[in-house]
This record gives sequence, C-alpha cells and structure tokens, in this order.
Amino acid sequence: MPHTPENVENNSEVSHQTTFEKHKAERWERYLQAVKQLRSKEASARVSGVHALVVLVDGWLHEENLSEDEKIKEGQLIINKLCAYICSPFTLASEYDELIQDSPAAEGLYKNREQEFYIHKAELQAEADVRLSIMKEIHARLQGPNKNTPGAWSDFEYNFSGSTFFYPVDLTRSYYTKPVHFSESVYQSSANFSGSTYRDWVGFSDSTYRGRTDFSGSTYRGGADFHESIYQAEVDLSKSVYQDWVDFHESTYWGDANFSESAYRSWADFYDSTYQDEASFTGSTYQEGVDLSCSIYWGRVNFRGSIYEDEAAFSGSIFRDTIDFGKDTGSGGSSRFTRCAPAFYDEANQQNTLFGAPNNDFSAENSEGCPILLTPDGLPLDCRFLSTAQKDYLGNTLRRLEETNDEFLAAKNHEVEKELSEKLRSLTQELHEWHEKVTTVKQ
Repeated sequence: MPHTPENVENNSEVSHQTTFEKHKAERWERYLQAVKQLRSKEASARVSGVHALVVLVDGWLHEENLSEDEKIKEGQLIINKLCAYICSPFTLASEYDELIQDSPAAEGLYKNREQEFYIHKAELQAEADVRLSIMKEIHARLQGPNKNTPGAWSDFEYNFSGSTFFYPVDLTRSYYTKPVHFSESVYQSSANFSGSTYRDWVGFSDSTYRGRTDFSGSTYRGGADFHESIYQAEVDLSKSVYQDWVDFHESTYWGDANFSESAYRSWADFYDSTYQDEASFTGSTYQEGVDLSCSIYWGRVNFRGSIYEDEAAFSGSIFRDTIDFGKDTGSGGSSRFTRCAPAFYDEANQQNTLFGAPNNDFSAENSEGCPILLTPDGLPLDCRFLSTAQKDYLGNTLRRLEETNDEFLAAKNHEVEKELSEKLRSLTQELHEWHEKVTTVKQ
C-alpha cells in the first residue's frame, strides 16, 4: 500500500488509539491491585493502596485522549471506592472512648485485659491513619490555589453518608461543585468544615458531633440540610451565606451555638430545636421566612443587629434565660423587622411563648421596621412568664439531661453508651411532650 499522507495519518491514529487502550488496561490492573491492597490485614499495605488509587485518579484527570466528562466518569469510580472505604464499619470504633486512653479503664471493657487493650489500641490507630490518609488526599485536591476556588478534585461527587469518623476531620476551605453527602454520620473527635464552598446540595442531617465543630465562613449555593443533628460540644456556623434553603430543624445543641453574622437568601428552618447553652444569631440577614418556633432555649439567646425581611416565627418556644433583640455596639444596633412584626403567638395552633427571665430586651428598629408590641409585663402580646412549677420542672429536667449526657461522654463501654443514649432519648421525648402541652393555650 502506498504511503500517502492519508494512510500515514490513519496509521498514526490507530497506533495512538492502541497505545491508549493499552494504558487503560494497565490502569485497570493497577486499580484491581490497589483495591486488593485495601483489603490487606497490614495497615501499611492499605495506605499503599490508597496512594495508588489517588495516583490513578490524577492520571485520569490528565489523560489527553478523553473529554472532560469522560475524565470525571473514570475518576468518579475510584472516588466512590475511596468514599466507600471511609463509610465502611470498623468494629473497634465502638470502643473509641476507651481505646484512646493511655491505659484500660478501671470499669471498662478491657478491665483485666491489658494486653488485648494495647493490641486493639494499636489497631484502631493504624486504621485511623489509613482513613486519615484518604481524607487528607481528598482535602488537598478540594482546595484551589486561591481562596474560594476549585481544586483538581472539586468536580467529583462525594458520599460519606453513614460514616463513623473516629479521627479528626479537617475539610477546611474545600470547594465542591457537585452534591456532597455527610448525613447519618458520627464524629467522635473534632470536625472542621470552615471556609468551604458548596455549589450544589449538601447534606449533614441526622448526624452526631461529639467534639468541637466548625462550619463558619462557608457559602452554600444549593440547599443545605443539617436537620435532626446533635452537637455535644460547641458548634460554630457563623459568617456563612446560604443562597438557597437551609434546614436545621429538630436539632440539639449541648454547647454554645453560634449562627451570627450570616446571610439567608431563602427560607431558614430552625423549628423544634433545643439549645442547652447560649445561642447567638446576631448580625444576620433573613431575606425570606425564618422559623425558630417550638424550640427550647436553656441559655441566653442573642438576636441583636439582625434584619428580617419576611416572616419570623418564634411561637411555641420556651426561653428559660434572657432573650435580646436590643441595641449593642458590637452587633450594629437593634434588630429590624421590615415587613411584619415577629410572631410570638401562633393563633392557628393556639401556641404562645413562655419566658423565664424578666430582663429581656425586645427593642426593635422602629423607623424602618415593625415594633415588637409588649404587654404591661414587658412580654410580647399573648405571651407569659413561666410559672414557679414550670421553672422547677425545667431546672430538674436540665439537671437530669446534663448528668446523663456527662455520663454518656465519659462512658468507656459501648453497651453503657447505648443505655445512656436511650435514656437521653427518653428524657428528650418527655421534655418535648411537656413543652407542647405548656405552650398550648387552654380554651
């Protein structure tokens, strides 16, 4: 056959395609070998498997013979494998509280089993290191060269739902363009998601955070779901922007909860939540409706310097300590309700709001907004103070909840944790039933 330019070009394309198919087959073999390493009993082999998979993802992203969509498709298969490893159960994680100690607890699972304790402690730490290596590799590639810019792996979808993180989680300044799933997870140590950007939906619902948690300074361009979560230590959600809906309903905050200096472009739901310590919502803007109703606030609550451009519901709630909407130099002035006054009484469901402290500040900006109309007792219309009996009940219930929660946090035995967790659920359910009863106006 004569070597015409057309034939030479066709032969070159065939050779190029053959080379690509060969590389693809080699990558597949490397993938299978890496997955096999992940199943190894040796932690060092598992870490090697992690690094091999990371190299494969980077390789697909730099493959010149594929379109951008094809690169993401190939890389996503490996990302799914890494996420699945993080989600997979690890038996010793249930004994985390005891195994992170220097020696066996006197009344713990490893009482009189000292040798086994140190073996299991080493195994737990080794597995934590494997999983930390995955999270660190992902984290490094979710960060762009500049603040709030995507990284090399930002176009993948991540599903960590149902994970138990028995190690610190650091995903600060991460950038996601696809949906992100963290729901139904347990964080045994600290968790830091601060300074992150989510361009699509993100789910953190039905989760338990046992250490300090930080979501501050983040931007959510899609819906953000945090509902039915438990924060057993301080949580910081301040200085964040929610461009779509955000849902925090039925959550429990055992430590300080900071929502200050945030902007809500769509509706925000804090309905039926419990705040065991101080809560701050200062200096925030709500462009659509916000629902803070049917909640229990044990500590001081601060709403100073916020702007409410639509309906704001506080009805059916109990404020055991002071509530403050008033002027303060540190929060930019009194709160302002531009469209309508806040609702402390729900006429449709005949629910009012109860207050435990006499020195509340309901001052609101009147020149450009609606005032909070008060009774001679200094409370919003149709509201009342807690009775002595109700205060006593709340005090006793709070003491029981705190004692049980402290026992839960100090427990070194998984079975004891389960018993105390059930006791906490029972006490919380009892409190919610009482709460609904006392805030409903009797006819």
